[in-house]
Amino acid sequence: MPSEMMWFNDLADGRFYCDWRRPPAGFRLEDSAVRLGNLIEGSSIEPVRGPWLVANSDPTRQFSYRYGPLGAPDLFRQFALLESEQDILRFASRYGFLTGGEFVTIGRAERIRDWHSQIREMRYLVNVWDWVKSKDRHALEPFIWWQDEPRMVFRRFVFEGDNLAARVAMRQKSRFRAIQLGRIDPEEIGVMSPAPHPVVNDPVTDPLVLAPWRYGDVLDPAFDFVCIRVNKHLKGHVSPRVLPRRNGMLYLQVDCLLSALWLQLQFEISGIPTKAKQCGAPECTARIPLSRRLCDQCRSERRKATRRKTWHKNKDVYRS
Repeated sequence: MPSEMMWFNDLADGRFYCDWRRPPAGFRLEDSAVRLGNLIEGSSIEPVRGPWLVANSDPTRQFSYRYGPLGAPDLFRQFALLESEQDILRFASRYGFLTGGEFVTIGRAERIRDWHSQIREMRYLVNVWDWVKSKDRHALEPFIWWQDEPRMVFRRFVFEGDNLAARVAMRQKSRFRAIQLGRIDPEEIGVMSPAPHPVVNDPVTDPLVLAPWRYGDVLDPAFDFVCIRVNKHLKGHVSPRVLPRRNGMLYLQVDCLLSALWLQLQFEISGIPTKAKQCGAPECTARIPLSRRLCDQCRSERRKATRRKTWHKNKDVYRS
């Protein structure tokens, strides 16, 4: 098989493909930067506070590392677990920018704040999807409840920091129900005022949507919510392409790493198997791309073992 076809197969997953790059020199963190667009337009040149994730080299150059994000299994789950700036720096050094970055006076960069926003969104949707997949109604009940007259479903996901806050959501749920029953005045407790915790509020009132759902059930509303949010993140980011080097075959191109992460979650929700296999090392259950033989940990351990073996074999030469 020609090497070009093998390379394209590494970029593609079924009829989807994503060609992404990362700078070989990695990234660094900067406290502030000035957008070049502001300098050109003559608008404010005040530095924008960071931290900023700045590429040490231009990722669009030919010598940058090229890879296919769709071939990295469960990459969206790794992304959802990122916490600190150093975690983001390590992830970016391995996989590149989320969306390609923007030009600032110190190079091409992305704001860490934008990374945290996307991580929080991915994390809570993965959590909700895992609860739906495992049919964990108890975990979903604080965030979803029904109203009889008029018939509607409240879907209210409350955050504490970057994580879902079930206890806060349960307290707010109790207050809303008390208001609905006329037991308390909302103005007395300030329930209708802006919540101190970030909230994603998405009630359902459409009778056509509510009709197939069983009253009081939380799984169907949660599943509907996850599908709508994931579809929203991918809208406008996956485009059909006819590829002349593939004999005019039609593929769907994913425009950036962030879209590839959302597409991976969409694959899992829809039950589409991704191209992955088990690590070739004995007793290792890690999933890896088809183009690789070992996971990162096993490959690192094998390299260390090879170095130790070489050292013991030639230790007399090294000591002399």
